[in-house]
Amino acid sequence: FVNFYFPAENSRSRKTQLSITQTRWQQAQNCTLKNEHSEKMKLKTIILAMGILSFLFGCKNENRYKDKHGNEIIEKGDETFIIPTEYKKTGALYKMFLRNETDKPVSIKDKFTLKPNEDKIFEFIDTDSILFDFGTKIYFGENGLETDDKKGELAGIGGEYWGKYNVPEDVEYGFVIVKAGEGDIVAE
Repeated sequence: FVNFYFPAENSRSRKTQLSITQTRWQQAQNCTLKNEHSEKMKLKTIILAMGILSFLFGCKNENRYKDKHGNEIIEKGDETFIIPTEYKKTGALYKMFLRNETDKPVSIKDKFTLKPNEDKIFEFIDTDSILFDFGTKIYFGENGLETDDKKGELAGIGGEYWGKYNVPEDVEYGFVIVKAGEGDIVAE
């Protein structure tokens, strides 16, 4: 018997085997890459879901309404935001409540003096202004009633404080005079 050697055929089968081996190796790598990609996608999905859930649970319900002056009031959690309406001065009269909670008398220029722990209800014309002896000013500007209080000596009241100070329902605005820095606007 004579063996014939055909290098071309032998070479082809080796190439085929090599090609099959390379294909299987590539498939194995692709499978690994797909698994890694799949794990990354799962991780991204979990992170996204956690973000959405934390946003939803972190959101506070907001309550929106308009007051009798047309200002939009937004109450969100324990914060209150006011979006003022444009105000046009007409000479209208408003009832205002003022209370002095400092240990010194406070004078309102050309009007009256409040002793410590004294309060007063008075009428206020929207074309007028109130100037306190300690520099704070209350006036009607383009957005309605405004204050100029650089030292934080004035606190606007409403809600539960309206009842605490026994302010009548027909009073439109209320303020408490407090020690510097304890008011609504703290000095910079």
